[in-house]
Amino acid sequence: MGFKLWASDVSFTALLTMLRNNVLVQIPTNNLGGNWTATAVGSGAGAGWLNAIQLATGTTASSSYYIQSATGFQGLQFGSGNSVQIDYSKEMLILYAIRRTTSEAQTTTWISQRIDQAIGNLSDVGIGLVIANFAISGESYGTSRATVDLSTTMVTTQGYRIAIHHEPDVPRIRWYVDGVLAGTQTTAANIPTASASAHRPAVGIQNGVTGGTSAIFVVSDWWVTQRQ
Repeated sequence: MGFKLWASDVSFTALLTMLRNNVLVQIPTNNLGGNWTATAVGSGAGAGWLNAIQLATGTTASSSYYIQSATGFQGLQFGSGNSVQIDYSKEMLILYAIRRTTSEAQTTTWISQRIDQAIGNLSDVGIGLVIANFAISGESYGTSRATVDLSTTMVTTQGYRIAIHHEPDVPRIRWYVDGVLAGTQTTAANIPTASASAHRPAVGIQNGVTGGTSAIFVVSDWWVTQRQ
């Protein structure tokens, strides 16, 4: 199963109805300085592209670069809900494009929506990916953390489109890679189901004690849609 927006079997009326019943928020990936708070350790560094953000470890051992949004997810809740919170009690679709450049065995990359504001594995409510060098796993935290092996090993400089479908009523989280189902989480403790405050998009990359190679991660086209 893949995700299609302009599918031939979707009428324009149906498309308008879908957009009316959901909210769609774009996470800016073209303004590293204005929209993000960055923490660099060692030779870690970042760069803003026209439509993407690049994170790099640099060649110094034990280096990292971590960014989180300067503010929360404004616009996902309306009415009585806090407008800068994500409501994980509602169905949600998270989309982004990613790529890794330069293999480095000790490097780990994280991209997620999270409450805890530090590089590393989720320690509070959130959903995303953790990438061990080039191997992608889904990561989630409801009341405890778990990962799902997505059986995908990235190829250097190659782009990948990720879709994460969060269905709290099932409960279930499904991760898609290039439109193909790659992994599913069904353990309730590992699935967020409530409104989350101080919730931010975040990305981080960190190398190990050896260094010598600059590992690079790029993210673009980050969208979140939540059912109302």
